[in-house]
Amino acid sequence: MPLQPNGLGPGEQVYTPVLTATTTSPTLGTGGTAVGGWQSITGSLIWWWAAFTLGESPDPGEGYYQVSLPRDPVSDPGRGVGDGVIQDISAPAAFMAALVSHEAPFTWAEGDVVNLTGTYQALG
Repeated sequence: MPLQPNGLGPGEQVYTPVLTATTTSPTLGTGGTAVGGWQSITGSLIWWWAAFTLGESPDPGEGYYQVSLPRDPVSDPGRGVGDGVIQDISAPAAFMAALVSHEAPFTWAEGDVVNLTGTYQALG
């Protein structure tokens, strides 16, 4: 199936994910981006993805990172609703996203990337 004009797959909806932290939320820096999409697979089962790219002079904030979801989940999102890969562009190195913070698994800098995807059951 062809992509929509906005680059999303058929039936996919746009959402802008928000990256927060447990103590002080990070900022993506000048030119940093946060993009995402989601689709209802069947009823309340949601497939989602989010991508963050750090721009110039990002502020990593402080604490463990959390990402907003496109719809409210039935269960506690702290249980995990997806998987991800984070990339340290300056190293270069890539890591599976698990508990990620402002200082682990590396020091965040311009060009670093967070890519996430998952499924979960949404409310109503």
